[in-house]
Amino acid sequence: MEALKKRMKEAEYKLESRTIAIDTAGSIAEASVSISGVFEAAQDAAARYLENVEAMRMRQEKICIELESNSRREAEDLLAKTKEDCRRMEEDTLRYCEQMRRETEKDLLSGMPAEDYWVKRSGQRTALSKLAYSS
Repeated sequence: MEALKKRMKEAEYKLESRTIAIDTAGSIAEASVSISGVFEAAQDAAARYLENVEAMRMRQEKICIELESNSRREAEDLLAKTKEDCRRMEEDTLRYCEQMRRETEKDLLSGMPAEDYWVKRSGQRTALSKLAYSS
């Protein structure tokens, strides 16, 4: 009977060991599935992050292109305005110089005394310098 009790205890021990082994295997399988889910979530998060980074890069590139385009357009407009201002100032100066030449010729032909001529011309020099620095 002792031998039978001993065999029964051994059988119970083996049965318990198998149950533990099965439970452990189940836990490992569950853990594996659980870890797999974590990895999938991490992979999805990484993919979304990369998509967001790419979208942000594209938005920034578009903004940079627009800023560059606007800057070029403003520079071209400013250059055109400056050229027009210079052309107008040159025209005004040439017109004024021609007027001074005609008046000087008239004064010299009329026999105006030199002293009176220089007094009259000092006002023209002032006007000419104002014209040069206006606009």
